[in-house]
Amino acid sequence: MFRPVITFVIFTAALLAYSASGPGAYGAEAAEVRPPEITPRFDTPSGYPVPRFVSAKKNLIYGRIGPGKQYPVKWELRRRGMPLEVIAETENWRKVRDWQGDEMWVYAPLLDGRRYGVVLPGDEADAPTPLRRFALKDAPVSALLKPGVIVRLEACDGVWCLAEAEGRKGWAPRRAVWGVYANERFDERGFSRVAARMRNRDVDGAGGGL
Repeated sequence: MFRPVITFVIFTAALLAYSASGPGAYGAEAAEVRPPEITPRFDTPSGYPVPRFVSAKKNLIYGRIGPGKQYPVKWELRRRGMPLEVIAETENWRKVRDWQGDEMWVYAPLLDGRRYGVVLPGDEADAPTPLRRFALKDAPVSALLKPGVIVRLEACDGVWCLAEAEGRKGWAPRRAVWGVYANERFDERGFSRVAARMRNRDVDGAGGGL
C-alpha cells in the first residue's frame, strides 16, 4: 500500500530565549560563525580538552563578565540544551562562547557534557536544512529544520551528524550545524547517563542561575 511521506517543518525548538541584558538577539549575520579545525589543550583544571563543546544544563543560566559570582551578570541563557564552546577554565568556572561569538563566564556545574547544536542558515537565510533518514545527500527527508533550531547531537562522522529535534531524528550535514568541529567524530548512542557523567564532570551540579 502506498504511504505518503509527510515532511515536518520544525520551528518550535528555535532559539527564542537569549540574553535579556547582553548584546542583541540571535540573527542571521551571527550564524556565519563556524567552528574551525582546532588543536585542543589538555593541561586544564578539569583535565578535559579546551576548547570543547558543552551545553546549558538549565533553562536559566547567568553569563558573567568574570569567573565568580562577584562579577556582574551581562547575559542570561534561557534555553536548556543551548550549545556552548568552552574556551578557558578555572577550577569552578568556564569561559564559554556562543554561536554568535559572545563570550561569558558560567558556573561549571550548570553545564552538561551532552552534545547539542544550532542549525545554521544556508545559502538562503530562511531556507530550512533537510534532516535525512540516512547519511546520504539524496536520502528521503524526515523533517526540515529552520535556522536557529536546537538539535540534540547523537553522533557525527566528520561529514554527517545524527540529530534529533521535536521527536524527529535524522542526519544533517555537519557544516549545517554549529556545535561540532570540522572533521570531529563521536558517537554517544552507546553511552548510558552514568557513562556521560563520568565522561565530563561539567554535567553535574547546582540549580539554575548563578
